[in-house]
Amino acid sequence: MRMIVRMKKQLTDIASGVYMNRQGFELDLLKDCCRILREKIRDAEDAVRNYAVINGRNVFISISNKNRHGKLGVSCVEGCPFRLYLSFHERKGCYMVKSANNTHSCQRNMLKNRQLNAEFVATQFLPIFKVKPQWPAKEIQDAVKEKFKVIIGKWMAYKAKTCAHNKLHGSMKEHYSKIGSYLEALKQANPSSTFELVTVPSGYYGFDSTAEVFFRIFVCFDSVKKGFLAGCRRLLCLDGCFLKTFLGGMLLAAIGRDANDQMYPVAWAVVEGENNDSWTWFMNELKKCLEVTDDGKGWTLVSDQQKGLLNAVTLIWSNAEHRNCARHIYANWHKKFKGDDLKELFWRAARSYSEADHKKAIVDMRELNADATEEFIKQNPKCFCRCYLNTETKTDVIVNNMAETFNGYIIQSRSKHIIHMLEDIRVSIMTRLSKMQNQLSGNVMVCPRIQLKLDKEKDRAYRCTVYPSSNTLFQVKYLDDVSVDLNNRTCTCRKWDLTGIPCYHVCAVAGFINRNAEDFCDSYFTKQMYLKSYEFTIPPLPSEKYWPAVDYPMEPPPIKIGPGRPKKNRRKEPHELTNKPGKLSKHGMFMTCRKCNGKGHNKSTCTENSTGTSQQKRKRGRPRKTAMAETSQGTQQSTQTTQQSGQQKRSRGKPRKSVAAQQSTQTTHVDSQAPVALP
Repeated sequence: MRMIVRMKKQLTDIASGVYMNRQGFELDLLKDCCRILREKIRDAEDAVRNYAVINGRNVFISISNKNRHGKLGVSCVEGCPFRLYLSFHERKGCYMVKSANNTHSCQRNMLKNRQLNAEFVATQFLPIFKVKPQWPAKEIQDAVKEKFKVIIGKWMAYKAKTCAHNKLHGSMKEHYSKIGSYLEALKQANPSSTFELVTVPSGYYGFDSTAEVFFRIFVCFDSVKKGFLAGCRRLLCLDGCFLKTFLGGMLLAAIGRDANDQMYPVAWAVVEGENNDSWTWFMNELKKCLEVTDDGKGWTLVSDQQKGLLNAVTLIWSNAEHRNCARHIYANWHKKFKGDDLKELFWRAARSYSEADHKKAIVDMRELNADATEEFIKQNPKCFCRCYLNTETKTDVIVNNMAETFNGYIIQSRSKHIIHMLEDIRVSIMTRLSKMQNQLSGNVMVCPRIQLKLDKEKDRAYRCTVYPSSNTLFQVKYLDDVSVDLNNRTCTCRKWDLTGIPCYHVCAVAGFINRNAEDFCDSYFTKQMYLKSYEFTIPPLPSEKYWPAVDYPMEPPPIKIGPGRPKKNRRKEPHELTNKPGKLSKHGMFMTCRKCNGKGHNKSTCTENSTGTSQQKRKRGRPRKTAMAETSQGTQQSTQTTQQSGQQKRSRGKPRKSVAAQQSTQTTHVDSQAPVALP
């Protein structure tokens, strides 16, 4: 009894004297040792570790016979009398403190604490890691320093981030084994949606386990598909983006455009990479999901020049119009043919709505640079120039910006593993559909972005003169004469035909017949079509603990480790803008030679000299004595040669008298000074 009272008194002294945290963490060592130290020595270690970290003591924990509830001893640095001994109490079933010395002669250590490891940091900041998976190492160091007054290195911060990820998500094998439950929960919430999972046998990658290995997954929600088919044009922008986890892979996406010319994600898939097989599989699944018939007739696809995608479109969507991204074509063309003049002519030729304007731009380009023109024609202008595009889909898109916008929209989600990434994308699209339903309000006829484009055309319409030919056929004059047919909805400039938005010629005709220009907009841009696109919603999904239990073991794909440090950011092209504000890039500028004033090279690589003769380059620095002696010797030889030839160099200033004249003058002067003899 006395022993127990003495131990309680010692523990009370520790709790009141040493174990109190001055930063607001009220920790009671007696309470911890009597309440939470149950059956596991791990609890005792955690209690001691909390005490050591919070109070800044670099203590050492030693355990004897861990498998049989061994004793636990705690000691401080060498020379410090602090000691603490705990052992398992059989009758109470917990660890109890048997002896303690709460006196410290050491100082608080801010640079080293062996009890503050990566697992401890991950446990303490687990809620923050859950909210910020990409928490920077510098902020982790600052948080540890502020909370525990201990300075840790960046590698400790990286280890803590990895440990927190394992605590939150478990191992990759466990993570991929949950895909079956996740898909089953999605199918219960979205019965008519399309979810296709493709696995391969373990022997495909050389694994020894009998479980299947994840390969691909395709996702298309039924509400998104219905909204796209009900209110959007038959236009799809296709592109792929890299996943930023250590497992690699790519995300392929098909993005449409709504009535307000904003992105409308339709379907996406996770694949092993961009190749012929993956793009063919994705395009085939997309075709079945959207119920496309006649090999895509009446559809328009926009993409970059990825070879696998080009082959897949040719094979599966053979009747669809396939446009190439003009920006990607210009990036490749611009590497060889630089200059602002060529850049202006390239985009003038690509953006011309009529074939006449396009040919005029080609002629001007040929006069400036014939090689650039030939290379432009080799790129097949019918795939990226507006004058050759089909007018059925009512869009003049020649760039793949919608797909690039979606890639940036999910850039944070791409850093997470597959289930969390797919769930983030689902939640983002779900909230976006709900938000867009209430965005367009008021009594409007066409969507806001379309109205802005129409207002710009109205500003130019007052310069036109309209001559009626009939009630529906007009001739409009401004610089050039064009014909406007209201019945067939055509204009000679082809802008109204291609976009479905009235050009300034049509706006002038609308004003001439006292009608609104909005009446001549295509039905795809009306408010009714916009609301049809966002009429359907994606139902919510409960958290993981409510998912149905599905026994579907699955191995993660093999890790792809490339050379060097993994890249997170996209490698930008040289012609793209720099991140430094106020500083222009020198890309595309021609260097000028100082010798011949030629373009395209500098004086070090110049093959011609400005004087036409070779000039020996003078060496830098002070000339040596030997060189000076040789120079003086050469000067003397040249002087002798000059004297022999009878060519005397004229001196500067007033010419002197000759030597003979000087001698005669001197003689006369001497004779005049001689004494004269008297007779």
